Amino acid sequence: MAPTNDKLLGKKDELATASLSNKNVEAFAAEGETVHELMDKWASLNMARAMLVAVGAVCTVASAVVGRRELVKFGGRW
Repeated sequence: MAPTNDKLLGKKDELATASLSNKNVEAFAAEGETVHELMDKWASLNMARAMLVAVGAVCTVASAVVGRRELVKFGGRW
């Protein structure tokens, strides 16, 4: 995600000084990745990161449940 963040921050700096009436800004924006494309890429990467956290949480809960079953006495037997 860091390279995408760096590109987005670079775009912010480039476009902060641009005038809305400057036609060169439109031509420059067409050359590289647009802010919209970068935001879509960032959203996809962020969703993948969130899914990894969710999978980790499910695995943690599942291992706690399995570990708990092994310690509980069923029918007076271990």
